[in-house]
Parts: sequence; structure tokens; C-alpha cells
Amino acid sequence: TFDHIESKASPTRSRGCPNNSTRDRPELESTRTREIERLKAIAAMPGKAADDAAGCSRCTFPLEKPVSDIRRNLLEWYDRHQRELPWRQGTSVDGQPIAAPSAHGTTNNTRAYAVWVSEVMLQQTQVATVVRFYTKWMSKWPTVAALAAASLEQVNEVWAGLGYYSRARRLHEGAVHVMEKLAGHIPQSMVELQKLPGIGPYTAAAIASIAFGEVTGLVDGNVIRVLTRLRAITAEVNSSSATAKHLWALSNRLIDPSRPGDFNQAVMELGATVCHPKKPLCHECPVRANCNAQNLAAQATESTTADNGCAMCAFDPDSPLDIESFPVKRAKKKSTEHCYVALVVESQNAFLMTQRQKGGLLAGMWEFPNLEISGESEVADGLRRAAATVGPSISDHAFHAHGTVEHVFSHRRHTYHVFSHRDERLSPCREASEADEGEAVRRWLTAAEIGQAAVPTNMKKVFRACTGEAPTKRATKRRKTKAANVMSISKYFKKEEQGS
Repeated sequence: TFDHIESKASPTRSRGCPNNSTRDRPELESTRTREIERLKAIAAMPGKAADDAAGCSRCTFPLEKPVSDIRRNLLEWYDRHQRELPWRQGTSVDGQPIAAPSAHGTTNNTRAYAVWVSEVMLQQTQVATVVRFYTKWMSKWPTVAALAAASLEQVNEVWAGLGYYSRARRLHEGAVHVMEKLAGHIPQSMVELQKLPGIGPYTAAAIASIAFGEVTGLVDGNVIRVLTRLRAITAEVNSSSATAKHLWALSNRLIDPSRPGDFNQAVMELGATVCHPKKPLCHECPVRANCNAQNLAAQATESTTADNGCAMCAFDPDSPLDIESFPVKRAKKKSTEHCYVALVVESQNAFLMTQRQKGGLLAGMWEFPNLEISGESEVADGLRRAAATVGPSISDHAFHAHGTVEHVFSHRRHTYHVFSHRDERLSPCREASEADEGEAVRRWLTAAEIGQAAVPTNMKKVFRACTGEAPTKRATKRRKTKAANVMSISKYFKKEEQGS
């Protein structure tokens, strides 16, 4: 039941915002309604149900004091040590700063949008990398309306280099959905946020708690590491739905109802800056007194031994685990190997590019013509077939070899055998060509345009193999100077011909 909520509910507020009296009945009722919706959503969502999550007293938080201690100590630490990041400070839009969540748990649309963008970018990407891309993104599209009005091509161009390009496509789709279906209003609850394209439980919980003050926990990689160490959870975190349910239950148990957004960010901050995967800074941890992973030796001698019937925290005393053993993960599958012939074709200082299909890996991105082959033994035949796709008059013997380039995606390892050719007779068309059925759209780009276009990192590596330097976006005078000294493919061939 949800009968207990009214007695325990308190208005949500953020640090720096005035608290509201719990005697304010409309405010309390609003908080109660949101809490009921949240708990119903948790019960209904796979991998998040709290009531049926496994766990014993050793790997849960049955007592209130440890919970209150963790909340207090972690938030005090966060207030002193949080990093200054642009999505926390708010982004200025037309001179107006983004507001922090108010005492009523609401905020303006721009604040929610900023959190949404940052959380999507931070998935699978380091904070230091995201800061640069986030700043550029928000300066170009400071509101959800601005993003929705952009083309996917423009979005891919700004995202190029950040990786996992499907995130950009889903973010754009979500913005279009908000403008066309929701009159431009981003949903305020975790339940409704998950109805947007590309938003799952974690991103929905982050936006709802940080931007709107909804009292809901969240689970990401940093949170998993902190929680599994706090409770010494030995169950594999990447292969069991029961473990996922348990972690969501722990996160929702710990969430501070007065500062849910700050608390979620504090847990993630702890995982990112103190509770490292390797060599964690345990002496700096504000919740080390509540960390079971610190006391594994003592646990092994307690009456609740390894064989306590708990699927979450059972361990073998004869095979002790140290703190770096958490979280326990099933070994990843090896990346699949893929081999390609890639062609860099130049004519009149422009390079031939083709556009990938709209679905799948690197959807809609621009790349140099390439052809997948079964292995190194097929390079010669692959070059012949790839050359034929560029133009019937081009012989594979006209291409120069530049060795191989490797690029690793999350689940694939690509090896490119790189070849280049310069032919002034090709008369490149500067506009994207109409493609026949089954053929890729073609476009000719200069080196500078390649640096600006939606060209993925693997193709920039291919380009570097031919020129000795990657295309630059020439954002500063210093970069322009550097780019001016880069040898073009035309000069490369001239030098090669002179030396031969």
C-alpha cells in the first residue's frame, strides 16, 4: 500500500532553495501523488521492482541509522567537494541562467533539457570529453525547440568524435517528439519521461530527480560500483535481472527525500572521483564506515557465513575478495573482428565521401568508400571491387597503399587497409548526389569540410593515414597554423612522383 507516504512525505527542495512548510496541504498532496506514481512505476518496471528484490539483512539497509548516516555524510561531502561542471551550474540562455529546481519540485524547461543532454552525453563517455561537446552543443541548441528545429545531419556534425552516434539520433528524436506531441513541455515524472524516444529508466530518473526534484534513485556504472561495495554484493551485475532489481531497490532505499537530485549526483560523484574501479581512495570516502567491502575478513568469521542462502552476497571464505573485486561482472565477450578496404579518392582538392544507411552502426554518417573483406588474403580482390564502385575507368593499380588502421567500437574491432588515388578527371560534384536504389549517397568534401562534417573517428583515422594529420575544425588561430603545415594528398603524390 501507499498509506505511509503522507506521513513521511516532505516537499522536495534543492540546496540553496528555501524549504516549504510540510503543513502546506496542497504541496504535501502534490508530493504524495508524485511519490505514489513513482512507486507504482518501480513495481511495474522490469529490473526495478523493490518489493520482490532478493537480499538479506547483510546486503540491504534494514535499519534507519545507516541510511540516515549515509545520506548526511554523503551530502556534506558533496557540498564541499563536487566538481564544477557546466550542467550543474546551469547554462545561460539569452542572458538568463537556468534555474535550479524549486521547492515545489518544478523548474523551467531549459533546466530539464540541459540535464537531459548532459546525461545522454555522459553515457559511456568520460566527463572531461563531455564538457567540451556539451558546451558547444548548448551554445548551438540552447533549448529543446532549437534542437528539434535542427536536421539530423547538423546534429551528427556536432556529435562527431563523441562516439556512440545513436545517442545523438535518439536525443534529436526525443526533442522532435516533445515539440510535436507535448507542445514543447518536457515531462516532469520518471514515468512520463520514459515514454520519450531513447530514454530508459536511468536517464528518466536522472532528469526527474535533478531537474524536477522527484524522489527516485537511479543506477548507472558509478552507482553500481558504490552500492556493490557498500553491501559487498557478489552477484554478477551484468547478467542477472534479480541483481538489477536489488540495486534499484538499494538506490531507492538510500535516496534523500529532501534533496533527491543532489543525492543522486553525490553517489555518482563518489564513484567517479573516490570509489574508483582500481585503487579506490577509501581513506577519503565519506561513507567508509558503512562499507561492507572494507570488512570482508570480519564477515567471513560471523555466524552468517558464506552459505547463508542469499543470492546477492554469498561468498567463499577460502577465496577472499578485495574491494577492487566489486562489482562482480561476467567476462565480456570478445569483440568481433572485421576487415575492410578503404579508399581515399581526391580530385580538385576534394575527397569522395559516401553516406551510411539511416539505421545501424554510424547511421547517416559520412565515410570514405570502403568494402568489407573476409581477411588480409582478400585485400587485392577487395581493392579491385572497391575501385570499380568509384568509377569504371579507375584501375586498382592506380591506388597507393598506406598500411592499415585499426578502430575499436564497443563490440567490434575494425581493420582498414587504406589506399589513396588522385584523379583530376573525376569532376567532383560539391552537392550530395541522388543515389540509385541500393547505392550510397555521394558527396565531395574538402579537408576542412571533412573536419566540420559528420565524419566518425574511424574515418578520420583513415584520412590521417594518407595525410599524416587528421582534419581539423580550425576553431582557433593556433589550429589554423597547424593545419597550414599539413601536407595535402596532392602534395604527397607530387613529392612521391618526384622521388620515384
